[in-house]
Amino acid sequence: MCDICGPLPDWYEQALRPDARDQKTRARRRTAAPAPGAKGQTGDPAPAAGVRARNTKPAPAAEPQPLAPVLQLPSSGPRSPAPHPQSDAVFEKLRAWRLSIARRDQLPPYVIFHDSVLRSIAAARPASLDALSTIPGLGPRKIEKYGADVLDLLQSGKENNS
Repeated sequence: MCDICGPLPDWYEQALRPDARDQKTRARRRTAAPAPGAKGQTGDPAPAAGVRARNTKPAPAAEPQPLAPVLQLPSSGPRSPAPHPQSDAVFEKLRAWRLSIARRDQLPPYVIFHDSVLRSIAAARPASLDALSTIPGLGPRKIEKYGADVLDLLQSGKENNS
């Protein structure tokens, strides 16, 4: 009986009471297990349940199953454009710019732009914010925040190459 709620329901008391069936199972297990050190019919000590007797060879291992072939999913195309000698120089400039911005804002550089985005910018060399918005990985927020700086960097690169 509970001091706060009153008497316990019957179903709860039955759940707390050990089942007669469980008691029979426990008794059967106690009688079926050999006593420690007891000898079997052959004079050898009886092994405990689940333990392999001494001086017996283990069962031969099953043949390993061959692995299923790896499925090759169709590619959606190259992840980044093929490198170009001029775009490599622009890419390195963009990486240096990204690193300076990342240090200023105390962010990891990949948060600003991923390398694949910088490679796409270096290969496409957009001249306007609209052209910059067509590059995958650049959303409106990144274009608003960094677009003008990227375009200025690309323009200064064109002037130096001319």
